[in-house]
Formats: sequence, C-alpha cells, structure tokens
Amino acid sequence: MLWTLCNGIQVVLKVDDHEQFESYDAYLNTSRKLDFSLYFFGNANRDKQPENEYQLLLESSIFADKHDFEAVWTPERHFHEFGGKFPNPAITSAAIAAVTQKIHIRAGSIVSPLQDSLHIAEDWAMIDQLSSGRVGVSFASGWHVDDFSLAPERFENKEEHMYKQIKEVKTLWCGGEISRINGLGQTTSLRVYPKPVQENLPIWITSAGNPDTFQKAGQIGANVLTHLLGQDLETLRSNIDIYRKSLLESGFSPDTGKVTLMIHTYLGDELEEVKKIVKEPFCNYLRSSAGLVQRLIDKLHEDFNIESEDEMYEFAFERYWNKAALFGTVETCQVMVDELVHIGVNEIASLIDFGIDSVKVLEGLERLNELRMKSFKEYEKLQVHKEKMRPINYFQTTPSRLQHILNDSSSHEFLKSLTTIIIGGEAFPVEMFHKLRHITDARIVNAYGPTETTIWSALLDVEQNKRDFIPIGNPLPGEMIYVVDEKLRPLPPYIQGEIVIGGGGVSRGYLNREQLTNEKFIYLPSDLRQQQGKFFRTGDLGVIRSDGSLEYLGRKDNQVKISGYRIELEEIEAFIRAIEGVVKTVVFEGEFQEGSDAVLHALIVVQPPLNKEYIREILYQRLPRYMVPRNIVLVDDIPLNTSGKIDRGAAKKMDLRQFYVEEENVLPQSEEEILVAEVWKQVLARDEISISDDFFSLGGDSIKAMRVVALLKKKDYEIDVKDIFQRSTIKGLIASKNSIGRSTIPSVDTGKKVPSSKRRSHYQYGQLNNEQLQQVEHIIQENKKMGGSHP
Repeated sequence: MLWTLCNGIQVVLKVDDHEQFESYDAYLNTSRKLDFSLYFFGNANRDKQPENEYQLLLESSIFADKHDFEAVWTPERHFHEFGGKFPNPAITSAAIAAVTQKIHIRAGSIVSPLQDSLHIAEDWAMIDQLSSGRVGVSFASGWHVDDFSLAPERFENKEEHMYKQIKEVKTLWCGGEISRINGLGQTTSLRVYPKPVQENLPIWITSAGNPDTFQKAGQIGANVLTHLLGQDLETLRSNIDIYRKSLLESGFSPDTGKVTLMIHTYLGDELEEVKKIVKEPFCNYLRSSAGLVQRLIDKLHEDFNIESEDEMYEFAFERYWNKAALFGTVETCQVMVDELVHIGVNEIASLIDFGIDSVKVLEGLERLNELRMKSFKEYEKLQVHKEKMRPINYFQTTPSRLQHILNDSSSHEFLKSLTTIIIGGEAFPVEMFHKLRHITDARIVNAYGPTETTIWSALLDVEQNKRDFIPIGNPLPGEMIYVVDEKLRPLPPYIQGEIVIGGGGVSRGYLNREQLTNEKFIYLPSDLRQQQGKFFRTGDLGVIRSDGSLEYLGRKDNQVKISGYRIELEEIEAFIRAIEGVVKTVVFEGEFQEGSDAVLHALIVVQPPLNKEYIREILYQRLPRYMVPRNIVLVDDIPLNTSGKIDRGAAKKMDLRQFYVEEENVLPQSEEEILVAEVWKQVLARDEISISDDFFSLGGDSIKAMRVVALLKKKDYEIDVKDIFQRSTIKGLIASKNSIGRSTIPSVDTGKKVPSSKRRSHYQYGQLNNEQLQQVEHIIQENKKMGGSHP
C-alpha cells in the first residue's frame, strides 16, 4: 500500500459492508441517473358529466415542464372505462406541445396494429415539429380483444405486425419509402410529411412483464416501458438483466437502453394521511380495470384464496401500498427509488390520475418534485466525487465478493471498464473465470500470499492457464515457495505437503506473541536455506507442478476463509467456551443451505437454561461480525474420535438441516413477530420465515434492509438499518428493540433479565482484563495441543 501511494497511484478502499454500494455500477457509472416523468391513464365515466376533463393533464404538464421533469406520457386506450380518457396519444401530445417548452412528450403507448404505419409516422412527425423535436413513442401490440374491432384481421398476429410496423415507422421517419396499394389497386411507394426534427425517433416497447418482450426489445435496440401490474421487483430485476444481456448480444451498448417504469404515485407529509387519501380512489381504479389486470386477481386468489370482491381489492391495495407504488412521504419513497435504481430502472413515470381529487394531485406534485430533487442532488454529489477520483483500472477482490458482483448485472459495466482484476484470498473456481471472461476483456490474475508474507507471494495470469483448475501461480521475484513434509524437507513435484514461503516479503513475526512467532516463522533444515532466512509456515496444503506452478489443496490446520477473512476456528471456539454454561463446542465451515455460500456453523453443548440467542448476543459483543457463526445449533453431544477428542470431520458430516428444522423453524407467534415476518417475506420473496432465520442468509442485503425499514415504518414500526445488521433474526431484532430504554436484555428461554451493564463489562471484546485475556489465550493453546477437545 505504501509503495502504491508513494508512486502516485490512487487506492480506493471499500467501506463497511452495511454502508457500501451494493452495485458497483451505481457508484461508478454516469448512466445511472434516474429521470422522473408523469404518466396519465385516467378512467372515463359516461355516467358523470365531465368537468374540464383534461385540465389536470395540462396543468400537470406545465408544472413538470417548469420543474425539469423528463417527460409526459399519454396512452392509447379504446372502448373501456379503464384509461378511456385517452383514445389518441397524438392528440393529447399535440395539446401538451402547445403549452410546454422543453419537456419530452411520449406515447405510452401506441397500439400500432390498430393503425397504419403511415398514420403513425405522419402524426408524430408533425408533433415533433410542433414541439421542436421532443417526441418519443412506445409501441404496444394490444391488450384487449375489443380494441381490435378497429382491425380484427390483425388480432391473431398482432405482435408480428407491431415489430413489422416499428421497422416501417423507422424507415419513414428517416425519409425512406414503404409500399402500399393505391386506389387503382396499384403498388406505390410512399413517404410522409412533414419532415421530423429528430433524425431518429426514440422508441420504447411496452411490456407487462413477459421476459420475451424484454429480450426482443434488446434485439432491436429499443427502450422498454413497463409496470408492476403483473410482476414484482425481483421479476422486474430479472427481466432487466435479460434486456441488458440481449442488448449486448445484439451489438448495442447496454448503457444506451432505457427502462421506464410506470408506477402509481402520490406523496404527502404524513403516511396515514396519504393512505387515507389514496386507498378508496385506488381500489375503485382497480375495479374499473377488472379483466385487464386479471393476472393480479388470479394470483391473489391462488395465494390467499380470496373470493370476496371487496377483500380482493383490499389485498390488492395493500400489495401496492407495500411494494408496488410510490405512496408515502418523501423519506419513505426514497427507499423505493433507491431500490429501483439498484435493479436498473432509468426512469420513473409517475401515474398520478387514478382518481384522487385534482387539487390534491397538484399538491402531491410538489412532494414528488422534492423527491426528484433529492435524487438528483445525490446524483450530482456522486458526480463531484467521481471527478475527484481517477478512473479505476485495477480491482482487487475475493471470489466470494466477485460472485456477488457477477450476479448483479448492473455492475457488469464496472467490470468491463477495468484493465486488470486481481483475485485472491480464496480458491478461484475455473467456472467463475469463464463467466467473468464473457463480461470483460480485463487481464485476470490469480494471487496467493498470506498477510504474514506482505500480501502476495505468487501470481498467475489466468488467461495463460490451460488446465481445468486454476493454480496459485509462480513465485514473485525475490520470493521462495516450497512444499515441505512434516520434517520441513522440500518435496519433489506432485507430492503433497505444506506450503512455506521465504524471501523479502516475509515479516518478522507477530507483535508480542513470541510463542506463536517461533511456531510459524522457521528456518528450513539445510545450510543453504538457513542462509535464505526464515520461512513462514502457511498451514496450506499444496503440490508443485512440473512447470513450477503451485496448486492449492486446502488447509492443514483448522483455519478457514469466509468472505475473504482468514479465521482460526479454535479462536472462535475459545470465545464460545468462555461463556458460562457452555460445556463444549466445535466450529466448522459449511453451506448454510444447499447451493449457498460457505458460512460458519457452531455445534454447542450447554447446561440449561442457556439458549442460542443469548450465545449469539454475547458473540456479537465480543467478536467481529464475520467471526460469529451464522448457524448455532444446540446439541446433546458432539462426536469424538477414538482418542476421546472432538471429531471435527464427523461433526461436519452431521445433517445440520435436521437440527435447523427442529431447533430453529419456529414460526412467528406474537403480533410483533408476524408483522416483521410479513415484511421480510415480501422483501425476500419467501413463503415462510422462522423467527430465527438469518436475514442475510435468506438473500438479504443493505438495499433490502432499507426496504424492510421503509415498509415497517409504513406500519408504524420503527427500526434502523443498523438494527438488522446487529440483530439479523426476527427474534433478536424484536428482543433488541424491546430492550431499548431499559437496562436489561431478555434471556428468551427463561424470561430472566441480565443487567446489560454487567454483561457488557464481562463479555465485550476489548474490555477484558489481562487475566481474562490470558485465560482465553491459554484455552486456545490447550485446545491446539488436545486436538480440539475441551480442556
């Protein structure tokens, strides 16, 4: 690090996990600016005399134009009350062009199979002239069978007609000609007038959530207009991933594709007031759309067996209120906005005319503009920070973190911008390399070297690797790496042994830990190697290949790597055994659930009434978060080997899922537990959640934690994001919340309360006295001598 900085190279360090940007692209890529637009789809009612039917449209458009919103969208809708105010977006767009000066004017959408491509090109070329080049068009194939009373012959192949018409409109827009049959039955070539201002017409494809539509939009380089009637946020994220990948595979830059999300919107000052204002109009709005939102109704019936119409729309409203609309205050809606940015949405098109009184809608636009400005200021702040930074060329990470980046398609542009990626800290799977190579042309280097040898001791340019695995590589200049036997004698190629490292990078030892230094920093038994200085015993097993490269085979001792952190299992076991009431324990690495990342498991034998939540609470106070076992299981006994020592291998082979079900699958019982669990289910897309399930093991991250906080706030349940990181189970979260303001922390099984001041002074890491620290060190050393058994 010192050499790097002294040579003028800027180094960017990650911040704490709960504060870091989940998407690297959101931090580094300028294309992640979020635009705000207005969208209209108001109902028509023939039984009610219209009063200034389009006044809200015009006044809102003027407001949006004045306050630098991105666009105003109006749809094409026929023969149905739902959206029936808008049968012709060309007419409404011409009106908007006459009263605005700079805002973009878009059709959302044109049902193109109902009209001729010539009409579409003519109308929008004229509006492009009226607006001085501000139009854009989203194409849709049609939703309702009665719409096709205007063109019944096209209903069966409506989607095929739509894509054909997109090509025709593009041709006409650029001054080209298309063929038609004239009044005499002759084929003639036609072009349209007037000439538009824009050289190319901005085009969107409207999708209700079908992945195929997202893919096809990418294939033709079109933008996407979508909504949340038939998809949730996780599905939308998946669809956006499909869209970006399709753009890339079709020769377009993923950055050029724009995803616009239509979302029902109303913002106010107080949550309860907002809910009171929007609930009845929104339920009525959904009633008018029955048949057009049948997918939503069917899902409600399937998931909840709801047959009562009123109850059905009540449930539908709650779904939107919680996770599919911008309903709330500026603060609560900011969380939704952040999540939409994270999953790849580029533009929010706020649907505002769903039945709320026009005066209140206009008042709500003031709050929406506050939200827009807040989002824009955050974006500007990011740009200022970026200008101070030099471009990032080199990126160093672990395979665990790289896997998360690969899973986030919005971070792929960041990977593409790099020239070199250095991967180390854990075994580098060859499958991960191939996946990475599909995304970036950066040089990929596998690096190896413990901290005790000044970070890196060997490197491998993975591109040159032709094997079905990725070796550690060859020693760096000035470094010496051997594989040795139990007597520290160097072994020939292909014979397994312990990896030892010598050379200029080897440190002098551990500060104030003479015994450990003497164990790990040793001379090899030969005069020649004595002159080479001390070598560090890594504890890693490996073999040297015939070409001199080194292959890593695992650990000799009980040290493991979790998310890039090197962890001594005996150290954690010693801290667990220091808890009064613990009889014995074993900690090991393994999957939490099938296919998930490796985590730490702890099997613990205790004397009642000690319970897991109490143990977890103590460990969180004394250890870094990454050292606290994710899965704590209380067992009657732990397997021993023939020597009477703990058999770590046998313990690791135990069926932990069975323990997990029996011990931890406790469904929410209290009103508070049920409330939190329902929100977790929504955010994590889970059907069932136990009060002892770990939020992050179920797929949670910092963005989802913020979403949980916002949804709970809507239900008048106040927690902070940091609370979820500190207490990542429902049981722990609620116990922690209920203890605020009191000097006690509950012990769940007994109901007894232990004064938190006493517990903290006795257990908190960093506040142990010298005698206690010596006891812990003694336990660790004794445990090593006894092979893991309880001293």
